[in-house]
Amino acid sequence: MSSNITRDVIVKADLFNQPVLANANILPSNLAGIHKPISYFILTFCFQGAGIFNIMRTKDGVSLPEGYREAATLVPNGAYIHAIAVSTGETINFQYTTATTLTSLKVLETVDQ
Repeated sequence: MSSNITRDVIVKADLFNQPVLANANILPSNLAGIHKPISYFILTFCFQGAGIFNIMRTKDGVSLPEGYREAATLVPNGAYIHAIAVSTGETINFQYTTATTLTSLKVLETVDQ
């Protein structure tokens, strides 16, 4: 079975070897999707220290954390991948519970053509 849908990606964030503060937004500004009513972001991330990775979802001025892997502590230098849905009116940022170095963070938005 073949699909006539082609998918491109938009690079929303691409960080490498950056210091991060504990419980502070990692990106300088929140990310919003371009698709309506829902966009899909693919994340890859790796931190040099153990901690909890939180997706900070903001809607109507209220930001709430969503703990990756049920808020389990991540393994230092472990590479992780995750996909999230972002609805119209929502923005996304990320936080880590400990001060450390972010080895890599990539955020891609999939775009159907």
